[in-house]
Amino acid sequence: LCWGLNIKAMLYLITLFLAILLFVLYSYFRKSSSAATAVCLSVIVVYCSYIIDFKQHVLSDIPCLLFVSIYLNLRKGEKLSAIRIALLACTAAMAILIRSQAILLLAAEGLLLTIDVYKRIAVRRFSPKALSPLLIIFFSAGIYLVMNKLVFHTPQDAMNYYKNFYTWHTNYAGVLYTNILYFIALIKDIFQHSAHGFVSRILVSATSYTGLVSGILGFVIVVKKRILMEDFFFMLMCLLIIITPVHEGMRFFLPAVPLYILYSKEGIYRLLKKITRVRPYKIAILFTVIYLALGHEDYLSAAKMPDYIWSPNTRNDTVAFQYIIDHTGKEEIILFAKPRALTLYTNKKAMVIAYTASLDVAKRQIDSMHIKYLLWRLEVSEPFFKDYLRYSHSAVDSYKINDFYTLYKLR
Repeated sequence: LCWGLNIKAMLYLITLFLAILLFVLYSYFRKSSSAATAVCLSVIVVYCSYIIDFKQHVLSDIPCLLFVSIYLNLRKGEKLSAIRIALLACTAAMAILIRSQAILLLAAEGLLLTIDVYKRIAVRRFSPKALSPLLIIFFSAGIYLVMNKLVFHTPQDAMNYYKNFYTWHTNYAGVLYTNILYFIALIKDIFQHSAHGFVSRILVSATSYTGLVSGILGFVIVVKKRILMEDFFFMLMCLLIIITPVHEGMRFFLPAVPLYILYSKEGIYRLLKKITRVRPYKIAILFTVIYLALGHEDYLSAAKMPDYIWSPNTRNDTVAFQYIIDHTGKEEIILFAKPRALTLYTNKKAMVIAYTASLDVAKRQIDSMHIKYLLWRLEVSEPFFKDYLRYSHSAVDSYKINDFYTLYKLR
């Protein structure tokens, strides 16, 4: 990009993405809601506390959410023209290139295709138009492979990081139980804001639990009526959180948040329909005003230029990165808490180990990947890194680059 690695420019770009997202979500929600309700739902998504936090840290999750939302919006409707199929394929490929979990869009299309073809064959009313999802999958995969291999030249072992999430854990019964509880807490906090005072804490808790109950109820109501591609996508996103041993927080689930908000709307309307005759759009406006009021201090804080604990643009960091460039080999892998940032600024291979893994599992994984260096940074690196060095006795040399950075050479 023309501004290079300028954090301020990236913040403006993320803000632009969020502005576009607001209009895309309005178009998406408008297909199943009134205009006023669609505006409210769009605002609630964009001003979700998770998204505000991701914006502050310039994370790739926001552009991924934008492209997933564009895809879901384009996908609404039964007739898929050639132009729409092409646009859907390009949009899906872009989303997957940004964040790998967006591949569940294609998995959802595959499920929908399988069920639809089975039903059509059963009643002997098969039509070639039923294969439209297959075209989306095929062209999306083609665009992704061309961009990934020929344009970005992604290494063959780039997916090992995700594969190791599953291959290095054996207690899956414990993982599933823990992750179900973790997932419930995660979706409850979608409506969460920082509480300031007793009344605020009560209202924030009430909002969070209302969102949790209404979201689950709304999902059940919707899938009892019909199951669309977007519902399969939501279920697969939920499954991803539940079966993944590593807790990535909302970063894995963010693309499904608009769907969860939509389900919550359905649940709240169904609950209140039995006790009040207030028009649904008035309920949406009231809930949105309360939600925004509870988060006003978070929004005011987010409007300021972030006071980062860590930024790769400080002098200590640029000196350390230059040392890495000058003193490590091109093919050597460096263990660091922020691997993408390290690769971006040094063009070196980097990775991070899941902090939830045991030290024994971490050692086996590090040995298998032939990692040569561990880079430790004050205020950024987790205690896990020092614990690993003490446990493994694998450091054969170290160099203190400055007061913030130490580079360890591993055996």
